[in-house]
Amino acid sequence: MMMQRSEHSENGFYFDAIRRLPYAALNVPEAPAPVASGQGNAGALAEYVGRYVFGGSASSLDRQTSVADGNGWTGLESVIAGTDGLRVIKLADTGPAAKAGVMAGDLITAIDDKSIKGLTLEAAFRRISGPVNAAIKLKIIRATQSDPLVVAFAREAVPAHSVTLQVRVADGKPVVEATGGWSILDFDKGKPMPVSFLSKDEFYVESGDHTRIAFVRDAVGKVNGAVLNPGPWEQRGVLAQ
Repeated sequence: MMMQRSEHSENGFYFDAIRRLPYAALNVPEAPAPVASGQGNAGALAEYVGRYVFGGSASSLDRQTSVADGNGWTGLESVIAGTDGLRVIKLADTGPAAKAGVMAGDLITAIDDKSIKGLTLEAAFRRISGPVNAAIKLKIIRATQSDPLVVAFAREAVPAHSVTLQVRVADGKPVVEATGGWSILDFDKGKPMPVSFLSKDEFYVESGDHTRIAFVRDAVGKVNGAVLNPGPWEQRGVLAQ
């Protein structure tokens, strides 16, 4: 998907909508009818409470940048090119650029003492890229400063964006929320989703894609993990201690 809109802060609506289209086009077996018994047993539901880690995302869309070429990460999430350089729109909060003092709204005019004025965005990106731990120096013009600033820092390894689900109990139902780097299936980041009882240790989302979450136990019967949509394409997570 390619999109160019000035209201960049609202793009998430379109990304989420298009992300769901492929799932809506798939034909999947209907979820079995929910079983009435077992709902609302607070003692039993407490067993499922915890944080479940599903590992890093394998999707190319979910990565900040490719690690195949060995390039490091600067944490400049969104920039636009102009005749005077690169305007910073958004930074990763914990990225190396933000930690070095780069701010949204800054205008980058030179990289490693070489002017980037008039360069295309692609050409400027080639200047930004470099090996992990390699130093990079940015010359910046900031609206609140009379003189240009020079900020230097080292590129870092691309962060591993993890998929993590937090499970709690509210109003007699388990509530699942994506708290890692990425949303997954029906569980959107920062949006708690109640799930309904389906069978022993298994629940499902009544709306959306009807994602199922099944909790698994160890040899002594203690919950130690969770499985999303059990079956050929299931995704497994472990209970973080």
